[in-house]
Amino acid sequence: MLKLKKITEYIREQFQSIVLSEYDGETDIYKTELIHPEIMYDEDTLYLCAHPEELGKRLPIPPTSGTYYILSTAPMPAPFHTIQFTKLPDTVTLYHHIVELMKNESRHEHQVQDLYYALYHGSGIRDVLSVAEDFLKSPIGICDASYNFIAISDKMEAFPYGVTIVNGHSYLSDSEV
Repeated sequence: MLKLKKITEYIREQFQSIVLSEYDGETDIYKTELIHPEIMYDEDTLYLCAHPEELGKRLPIPPTSGTYYILSTAPMPAPFHTIQFTKLPDTVTLYHHIVELMKNESRHEHQVQDLYYALYHGSGIRDVLSVAEDFLKSPIGICDASYNFIAISDKMEAFPYGVTIVNGHSYLSDSEV
């Protein structure tokens, strides 16, 4: 799920386009879909149309009792709420970009939930570091103000350099500071 504002900002940046119409940026969007003859409209979906001239002819128009957002470079017929841009790529390219954005956001939300789970149900900061290390794919260490490691991940523990051990305490090496 993404806010409509995040999707439009992404499109604006990716395709150097300008939004020409007003819309409710706080609307939750759960999926994006290309309009086709057998479509079942849903208010939580962002619509794209490759052939807007076919709307109301070969392509169905949604019922008038809802709010349906569509991206376009031209105004669309009611009951669509058109988010009009100065320019957009072809519909399939735009669809793939939005789907990829939504996949990345979903993956990020899942990773955050994993971190919270490790924090509340794990056995300390070491579990949080282990979870973070898995999705960041990098060794992680947490130091205090004197560069003494408070906790380190498994990969950091196995690192052959960057860590100095003095009197049983692990410190970040001078060369790493």
